[in-house]
Amino acid sequence: MKILEEKTMTLGDMFKAIVREEEEAKLKAALEADEAKARQRAKRRESRESLMNAIEGEIYHKIRSGKKPAYKVHSTDMRAWVNFCRLYETRPVEDRDVFDATAAWLKAQGLRFSITDEHDGMGQDNWLMIGVEALPDPEVEAD
Repeated sequence: MKILEEKTMTLGDMFKAIVREEEEAKLKAALEADEAKARQRAKRRESRESLMNAIEGEIYHKIRSGKKPAYKVHSTDMRAWVNFCRLYETRPVEDRDVFDATAAWLKAQGLRFSITDEHDGMGQDNWLMIGVEALPDPEVEAD
């Protein structure tokens, strides 16, 4: 913060310039922080979209080749996000629409998620196993 002392500037003018510079610096820092948060949020959304696209691809290609799909999610953040989306359907969750879009696609295909927590049995590793199960056929009432 460098203020050139001029003979025409009073101490009050100089002080106002100092305060104005500090306020501008705070505003700039706040804007930079907001931009950083927006970039982080966009990165999280992109990761979640990528995960759901990979899951959809796994499901599509495995079923088309006559196999049961199974997708492991090891990332702690992604496991937490998937679990929160599936377990708390009424709570607001960041990027729930991404999860719901895949669930809607599955439903349109006659499927639904089958998600289980799994581990190696030795306390070293755990993951979510994401698969699918067929939706039950509608029940027909007998006359």
